[in-house]
Amino acid sequence: MNRTYHLFVFVVLALFAFAAAACGDDEKKTDDDVTDMTSDTTTDTTTDTTTDTTTDMTTDGDMTMATLCDQYCDTVTANCTGANTQYADRAACMTACGGMAEGMADDRANDSVYCRLYHAGAPSQIDPSFHCPHAGQDGGGVCEDNAVTGCDRFCGNVIENCTGDFQVYVDAADCQTACAAFPDTGMFGDDTGDTIQCRDRYAQLAFDDPVVCLAASANGAGICVENSGSTGQIDRIGRPAINTALIASGHKDLYNFTTPVEAPFFAAEMAVFLQAIDALDGDDTNGAGPALFGGHQGLADALAVGALLVDISIDTCAGGYLALETGVSDNCGGRTLEQDVMDVTLQVLVDANGDTTVTDAVDANDVAFSAEFPYLAGPN
Repeated sequence: MNRTYHLFVFVVLALFAFAAAACGDDEKKTDDDVTDMTSDTTTDTTTDTTTDTTTDMTTDGDMTMATLCDQYCDTVTANCTGANTQYADRAACMTACGGMAEGMADDRANDSVYCRLYHAGAPSQIDPSFHCPHAGQDGGGVCEDNAVTGCDRFCGNVIENCTGDFQVYVDAADCQTACAAFPDTGMFGDDTGDTIQCRDRYAQLAFDDPVVCLAASANGAGICVENSGSTGQIDRIGRPAINTALIASGHKDLYNFTTPVEAPFFAAEMAVFLQAIDALDGDDTNGAGPALFGGHQGLADALAVGALLVDISIDTCAGGYLALETGVSDNCGGRTLEQDVMDVTLQVLVDANGDTTVTDAVDANDVAFSAEFPYLAGPN
């Protein structure tokens, strides 16, 4: 018996918003965020310390080592918790701190308490997975004596963390050659900008999330580029809803910025979402993935490219969306404005056999297409 599933768009999107949440939701963070929060934290702490612990201050206004360790351990235990915890307890932190050099108040990359205090403060409040290791006892490769910087640091991270399908440089020599052309003008931890520092940030984050290796590449994937987000490619619109439904929340900008050549970076996560969509009718084996591609990964590999396929040797093109991808031999493929590509997509992904009719129940635009270029209604 044929059944009809009215899968309204908000239901589908809610499902994948929930699934994507497991992959994290990386909010854009700017240097201003770090600067403002650091400024607030420093001002408040200095005021409180001066008022309440005058006896622990030296005559020139600097904190004594005991007061500095107190502040450091209070900060790192407050901001670095859960998976980002750096010490078993506060007592362990105080013991470790007693063996560290005090350093200078403006330390950002040195084996000192001040360096760790900086990274444990506002930076760890904004991005604990990235900065808490720098605030720990071993310094996380940053708060260390003679910490490697520049291209040596970046290439070490990217060669170690970006491997296999996520490799962006042939080898260390290739990375060093490319890096020599990157400006060394950023700040440590920058998440945008055409700099070594921006690429190094994503090379480090790739330890847990290799998809972001794209931002560490020579082209910067639209993120580690000059004027990120304001110039260049900002979207991929060949196939509607691919980014919305099949790309994890923290990778959406990366996907929009990339080209078909970089499709393999996203195919694995797309396969996971494709299986979830296939199961919307209670059966995760009757969608186009298992039915036509031998599995959801095969379909993900095809869709990740994000380019419409058109066979110009075939004259018949009506209703051709996903025709070539799903093995229809007498249709040129591509898409027309009038075709309900969302219904086609849902049908193919949920039940390619057609036993269950799948629809979003939206059968027409709110404004009709125009007969003249650009054919579409103006933006809302």
